[in-house]
Amino acid sequence: MTLSSVMRCSCSVMFATFACAPALAQAQAAGVGQEDVAGLPSTSADAAQQGDIVVTGLRRSATAQDTAAAISVLNADQLDKTGVLGTATLQFQTPGLLVSQDLGLQTQVYIRGIGSNLQGIATANSVSTYLDGVYLPNTTQTNQSFNDIERIEVLKGPQATLYGRNATGGAINIVTQEPSSQMEGKADVSYGNYNDVNLRGSLSGPVVDDVLLARFSAQYENRDGYYRNLYTGHNIANLRIAGFRAALKVIPASNFDIILRGDYTYTESGDFLKLRPATSVYYAGNPQYYTSDPRAVYYDIEPSQPARDYGVSGTIHWSTPIGKVTSITSDRVYAVGPIYYDSDQVPQPGTYFPNGVGAIGSYVRSNSLYHETYLSTDEKRPLSAIIGGTYFHENASEFKRILGPSLAQPRTFTDRYARTTAYSGYIDAKLKLGQLSIVGGIRYTTENRAYDFYRTDPVGAPTFNTRKDSKWSPRIGVEFRPSPDLLLYATATSGFKSGGFNTDVPTNSFGPESIWSYEGGLKSTFLDHRVRFNVSGFYYDYKDIQVLQYLTVNGVISPIITNAGTATLYGSDATLDIKATQNFTVGGGLSWLHSAFGSALFCDPLKGSCTNTDPAQRPFFDVKGNRLPRAPEISANFYADYKIELGSGDLTFHGDGSYRSRTYYTVFQNPIYSAPGFWLFGANVRYTASTGWFIEAYGQNLANKLAVTQIINSSPLRNPATGAILYGTAAEFDRFAPPRTYGVRIGTKF
Repeated sequence: MTLSSVMRCSCSVMFATFACAPALAQAQAAGVGQEDVAGLPSTSADAAQQGDIVVTGLRRSATAQDTAAAISVLNADQLDKTGVLGTATLQFQTPGLLVSQDLGLQTQVYIRGIGSNLQGIATANSVSTYLDGVYLPNTTQTNQSFNDIERIEVLKGPQATLYGRNATGGAINIVTQEPSSQMEGKADVSYGNYNDVNLRGSLSGPVVDDVLLARFSAQYENRDGYYRNLYTGHNIANLRIAGFRAALKVIPASNFDIILRGDYTYTESGDFLKLRPATSVYYAGNPQYYTSDPRAVYYDIEPSQPARDYGVSGTIHWSTPIGKVTSITSDRVYAVGPIYYDSDQVPQPGTYFPNGVGAIGSYVRSNSLYHETYLSTDEKRPLSAIIGGTYFHENASEFKRILGPSLAQPRTFTDRYARTTAYSGYIDAKLKLGQLSIVGGIRYTTENRAYDFYRTDPVGAPTFNTRKDSKWSPRIGVEFRPSPDLLLYATATSGFKSGGFNTDVPTNSFGPESIWSYEGGLKSTFLDHRVRFNVSGFYYDYKDIQVLQYLTVNGVISPIITNAGTATLYGSDATLDIKATQNFTVGGGLSWLHSAFGSALFCDPLKGSCTNTDPAQRPFFDVKGNRLPRAPEISANFYADYKIELGSGDLTFHGDGSYRSRTYYTVFQNPIYSAPGFWLFGANVRYTASTGWFIEAYGQNLANKLAVTQIINSSPLRNPATGAILYGTAAEFDRFAPPRTYGVRIGTKF
């Protein structure tokens, strides 16, 4: 599909042909069920924004429709309707966003093909995640469970000027509900298949009128796993979530307030990856342990991964004669473990931890301190600016216990420690010249990292490394508003991600990656505010890409990170929302992406030994022209909402669908390491009484599609000297989206 064909499709929908509506859908909006002057509900992810709904994606308070960037916003109501309960399922309602999880549920977030599949505490994400303005550094920690959320903002494209390091692909802002000045509350309970019990509740209101406000919320979920261990007969990868949030808002003066927040979430889950029979090095000698059921395995080590995510923060807002000062200070802890998982899926009865490959009690911990203070001057003036600075410090540790591939090589015990300290200062300004505005800014970032590696069994010499990365990150652009309902913009923006260290070889570090984005678009509202149409086009110049490969090193599968040269990406995003009648709204969004590597050499483990003692015999190939991993050409979704007004309340119907085209998971664009395209469909029916209580039925993945969301590959076991295959063929592990889920929810709101 070409860019011109995408634009033709977008325009045909815009003029109410609806021909492309199933493929054009990016739904969900900010603001909880509110309507603008035309009654268009808040149901679009980056088109259907109303004039009174404020987002802060570009660090300025503005509606998404007035924000000169591709930004998708989902509110609490739409999160419920579409079954988005956390970061992992957010991708199915935001075209251009892809979330996959590696071993140990390490979360990999990609926006428009830019992301990171790196692992370990010595690396970082390429898409930044923020919780109430606080940066979340750990890869597993970024898979948040959504509790008492006001809105989720997804910014597409590099954001280094406004968000700093590690925002090469974009940023995700998770914004929770603030304490309210009026007493309010809500509670609901649901029951679904897989014995899924989910309870949520919140209470908010004044403690001392106009001086002290408070909010408390809690959630609990208990669900059986979607998978079956045929060796033990147990359901595996069960889910347990228990968490709470508390917030106090102190208002000592009309121009000054402080919000104190605290939260704690305990999550217990387990990893599940399915080996394909034709590519497994293990099934060759144990075919009796293969089952064609994609959601069943034979495990002698059942997966378990308990995690604790908690923290406190304070946010100060101070309105001064020169502008508004915002200051955020936070201390967060993320701890996961002991982690157990089984990678070989071949049990050996009668032997404890026999011949397995997997984690047998690993721990990971991250303790991070984040501070940011910035001044935002009055945006109504001809010249306004945001001036600020940030400080970040993290101590991370990993206590890793891995089983070896044989009794002769039974285990590897390692301790790892990483320390990161980063500073930045930035300014971002806007000059209004009538209908035209010029925007621009720059940030300077410096980061110091250190990494220590200890092999405790078998004992090895400790190794360590340090590195420092600094970067200037500018952006510049123009905005033009010929009428109140039309905004045109063009920007050039940079992105920056710091370097790091290979997990098992600290002396082998990798360098930073960088990106320049050139983007233009329009945001429009017309036909008496009943139609909203947004479109943007972008071009990325991507350099020194950090890419991970799974290679066999001395008979052991190891992650190796390298800088992969350059790539170019370009594409388009379009969203459309149409209020066909007072009670019927349809819309959607489409993301089209072209990606191609520049000249870059990679060792292909399917062609030979990448650890051959003779470097000349290692099978390096130029991947020039190949698509980037996790960069599908097309992703889209659509929605439809219909309301029937009854005398005693309202009956609402919601339906949505999401699509993703074929996705490759290695740089070699090998078909066996690609996932076919898929559609997922969901629906929701709710009766809401005029007294505030409701009952609803919901369902997700109604067609029960086996949708692959991650593929992990590795080479065959080879002789490191000759490259000859010692045993089997290459292994491939698949991860799937949840199967069909459905249930009933009842609740109340006051």
